[in-house]
Amino acid sequence: MPLTCHRTRATRLHLQSLHLQSLHWRPLGLAVLLALGVGLAEAGPAKAQDPAQHYRDCLAQASTDPAAALADARTWEQAGGGNPARHCAAAATAALGRPAEAAGMLEDLGRDLLTQEPVLGAQVMLEAGATWLDADAPGQAVRVYSGLLELLPDLPDALMGRAYANGRAGDDRAALADLERVEEVAPGLFAEAGPLQAVLLRRLGRLDDALVLLDDLLARRPDDAALLLERGIARLRSGDEDGARADWQRLLEVAPEVPEAAAAAANIARLDAAGG
Repeated sequence: MPLTCHRTRATRLHLQSLHLQSLHWRPLGLAVLLALGVGLAEAGPAKAQDPAQHYRDCLAQASTDPAAALADARTWEQAGGGNPARHCAAAATAALGRPAEAAGMLEDLGRDLLTQEPVLGAQVMLEAGATWLDADAPGQAVRVYSGLLELLPDLPDALMGRAYANGRAGDDRAALADLERVEEVAPGLFAEAGPLQAVLLRRLGRLDDALVLLDDLLARRPDDAALLLERGIARLRSGDEDGARADWQRLLEVAPEVPEAAAAAANIARLDAAGG
């Protein structure tokens, strides 16, 4: 009898984490703010410190001493630091372990920026969606991405973010629809779209479709650890224990140090214990 993989949920979460880390949503680039001139013009007369350098220093401090960065950002905002100060305050708040509060701050900033510079506003709203996910609030993330897609239909980053959020929220059909749309409007833009699509197809019981997709992806990326782990799971669910074992053994050969290797080794041990 086929053995159900005990690491399925962990595998899914790994793929989702990999997707967020790979997108260019955060941190918001200083170059973008400088190029658009948003917020920096609000800083008022010449200060003791150049606003652009102040923003760069504040963001750097947010990763090393977020409490000090937040205090600095608040003082700077009161002195006329504008949008860069608000963004640094949100970054520091997130770094302090308060992602829900930070997400709300980013939403407020993003809404204001959408009326001034839509491109920058959209980027901040994408960051807000990702921060809601950090707060384990996928429903809020779906709301943010959906609102952004009403303004900018088919924005690839928003579609990809909403797919991830819908998957986290358990709405696999909606997640799959967003991923399919991403591949229509921006084919190949996100390397993780294919693996995540395969996970969703498997979760929806469409194992044949998942395996066809995984075979295609592995033909191009034969040593991809996440793909090998996922195809092993799909093969096991389909009753192909030998194929599953082969994929997991291959993973252990080509990438023994990655997190997926531990899952593959555990799955092989389960097969051995079950006499598979």
